[in-house]
Amino acid sequence: MQRRQRILVVEDEIHILEVYREFLGLKHDTTLTDNVSDAYEAMSNALEEGPRYDVVVVDRKLNGDDGDALVKKMRKIGYDKPVIMVSGSEMPEDAYELDGKDEVPRGKGYMFLRKPIRFAYLGKVIDQMV
Repeated sequence: MQRRQRILVVEDEIHILEVYREFLGLKHDTTLTDNVSDAYEAMSNALEEGPRYDVVVVDRKLNGDDGDALVKKMRKIGYDKPVIMVSGSEMPEDAYELDGKDEVPRGKGYMFLRKPIRFAYLGKVIDQMV
């Protein structure tokens, strides 16, 4: 039996977090947080004690915090698996845009998905990434 993938989701809108819980929780072990400090702590603990997260999904704008900075901090402490940045704003220069693509390229570690999120598509992307 294949193990359930571990996903960390960082989103400051509680009603969207609940949708993540309902949708991703069906197939994945999902940790949800609405702020950067809790996300960083969860990542640090996972890197030190395991098991590690297979994918991180992070909102780019987080109630006065910065999803880009969080990703950089996670990379700095050793997280080397895929990140999916979601946002209604512009795409970061170093991200690969996912919207509408049927295939997720292997080896892409930083991907971008525009809001509004199509959760069925997000699930398909995660399945291809891990």
